[in-house]
Amino acid sequence: MKIAFGFIRAMGRLVFFGVFFIFILQQADAQVISKINWSLVYVDSQELVKESGAGTNAIDGASTTRWHTKWYGGSDPLPHEIQVDLGTVYNVSGFRYLPNQLNGRVKDWEFYVSASTADWGTPVATGTFANSATEKEIVFTAKAGQYIRLRALSEVNGNQWTHIAEINVLGVVSGNQAPNGVIDTPGGNVTISVGDSVDFMGTGTDPDGNVPLTYLWSFGSGSGISDTTAEDPGVVVFNNSGVFIATFTVTDVLGLSDPTPATRTITVQAPAISKTNWSLVYVDSEELVKENGAGINAIDGASTTRWHTKWYGGSDPLPHEIQVDLGAVYNVSGFRYLPNQLNGRIKDWEFYVSTSTADWGTPVATGTFANSATEKEIVFTAKAGQYIRLRALSEVNGNQWTHIAELNVLGVVSVNQSPDGVIDTPVGNVTINVGDFVDFTGTGTDPDGNVPLTYLWNFGIGSGIADATTEDTVTDALGLSDPTPGTREITVNVPNQPPDGVIDTPVGNVTINVGDFVGFTGTGTDPDGNVPLTYLWNFGIGSGIADATTEDFTVTDALGLSDPTPATRTITVQAPAISKTNWSLVFVDSQELVKENGAGINAIDGYSTTRWHTKWYGGADPLPHEIQVDLGGVYNVSGFRYLPNQLNGRIKDWEFYVSTSTTDWGTPVATGTFANSVTEKEAVFTGKDGQYIRLVALSEVNGNQWTHIAELNVLGVVSGNQPPDGVIDTPVGNVTINVGGSVEFTGAGTDPDN
Repeated sequence: MKIAFGFIRAMGRLVFFGVFFIFILQQADAQVISKINWSLVYVDSQELVKESGAGTNAIDGASTTRWHTKWYGGSDPLPHEIQVDLGTVYNVSGFRYLPNQLNGRVKDWEFYVSASTADWGTPVATGTFANSATEKEIVFTAKAGQYIRLRALSEVNGNQWTHIAEINVLGVVSGNQAPNGVIDTPGGNVTISVGDSVDFMGTGTDPDGNVPLTYLWSFGSGSGISDTTAEDPGVVVFNNSGVFIATFTVTDVLGLSDPTPATRTITVQAPAISKTNWSLVYVDSEELVKENGAGINAIDGASTTRWHTKWYGGSDPLPHEIQVDLGAVYNVSGFRYLPNQLNGRIKDWEFYVSTSTADWGTPVATGTFANSATEKEIVFTAKAGQYIRLRALSEVNGNQWTHIAELNVLGVVSVNQSPDGVIDTPVGNVTINVGDFVDFTGTGTDPDGNVPLTYLWNFGIGSGIADATTEDTVTDALGLSDPTPGTREITVNVPNQPPDGVIDTPVGNVTINVGDFVGFTGTGTDPDGNVPLTYLWNFGIGSGIADATTEDFTVTDALGLSDPTPATRTITVQAPAISKTNWSLVFVDSQELVKENGAGINAIDGYSTTRWHTKWYGGADPLPHEIQVDLGGVYNVSGFRYLPNQLNGRIKDWEFYVSTSTTDWGTPVATGTFANSVTEKEAVFTGKDGQYIRLVALSEVNGNQWTHIAELNVLGVVSGNQPPDGVIDTPVGNVTINVGGSVEFTGAGTDPDN
């Protein structure tokens, strides 16, 4: 605001003349922001069927058009919103809302300003518009942002619609705009050979004049070229092969940097590696009958020969691959693929570089070759390695073949220097007691940058500490180790060390039948000579065998210290199949009795040619299916056998229960999945006492709803203690006598176990 004052001196008085204005300044002389660079980011709803109610109408500069939310065929519910990109950052201090009809006039609203559409934060203003056709203006404390958002929370007549004829935003360009950097030379991306140079020049400008500007050129990771702060670095030599991104970043005097620095891609090509010392490591397939398609042809230097995968008598399926030993370690930065016919041209591929054929890691490059007879060249950031691997994932015409007329590899010999390992802690030799600890840390570096490094700590013979593969000795990615690894001497004052027990026989885990025996022998030793040793064998809970204190096994020395990891053997004692003499069928949930004899009793009749089969005629009963059997006495049940005799209805997933009652089955003693075969399947588990068993079929091998069992056998032995039985011999029945009469009582008792 400018105010001009004029004055004259008359008759000794100072007289002012002019026009005096009092201005109430709107924040920073805010004005309506031009819509030239505006763009619509988002509206949640728009009516496009019965009127042109597109969201862009709200910012098109025409008051006769409008954004209107959907109303034909049903209205989208409030709230509604519009988001707009202003094209650059402004100090936004207000907005204007113009309706052009009654329906959809905004009543309650929220207004947001943000630098990002991902985080709107809290509203800069909220309010309620009057119900009128006039334009409404809202002002608020300025906030910098490029994006605005108006949310309509309600409509003047309580409807669900929203409309905006025009929205305008008040503000001024934000105080500090980012500078801009332009790369003058090179004029585009360039491809050069190792040892060639590129002339770099750039120009920086700032729309606010916030100078002096500063500059930063970065020539890409792995280029070996240091960053520079010169505006025009001039000639830069590239001695490493690979693909490097040169970046030119300009920063103004206030510290604001160009958000989109200019870049150039510099592809530095290495020469093709001589094949003199190459050798073929592996191809997965080759055609040797109807043509000379040997793998060696891909690296023989002749473009008229080729490696071709097998095609006569049937093709081996994709993917196909070739592995080559380059004969020495190279910094590999690319390869060339030459086909010499149509069939077998590679389409999609992966390329690997490694120091070992045992660990290829991830591909250094992947891609898709054009379907042409020309040689294809691929370049990538250099990686050191002696072995390369090309995997063909697909063929240009969808066939299963692969062929290579010639494969060339780009790179230069790698000169590998040893890495260096330093022990950071402990800083010197230390003396400790047994059970104390030492904190080991180390640092590894490699002058060539051949990373990742690998590390190996060795804590000395007899320390009882396994080697660790976190820092140090240090080995680089090419397999070269630090020739003088860091060392520390750790003196440990040793107290009593535990003895050690070894089971001599049996030499491994064994499986026997109930009633068989196993011979146990063992040996105990003590590193400190604290004898005599004592021994304890424990034969497992439920085995019914008392612990033994003759030579064997946990071993304890004369000072009372026991072997912390006693020797063990697993003894699996198989029970015989329980006789079916007293078995009876308790329940099956379904059985087919119309079109076959699929009765449940067939599962326990002793015949493998009969079967229990669930209902299938007229529609199958759904899974799960189950059978319950009374074994006729209490047994220690430790397994079962399932025999199918046809494909349909073979059990896949199952549960098996053992119980003393059919009213409380508890949890399964075993669950599992049977193989899809006709052979008998056996499942064993820890023995459980019970008179009743239940097999539940959860699924069928082919996904059908049927279940069948040709024969079900149960493994177990009579339970350890069965109840005795008492019988009254006389009187033989109930009697009636007179007072004073007598009855003679006699009885007999029996016990099935004793």
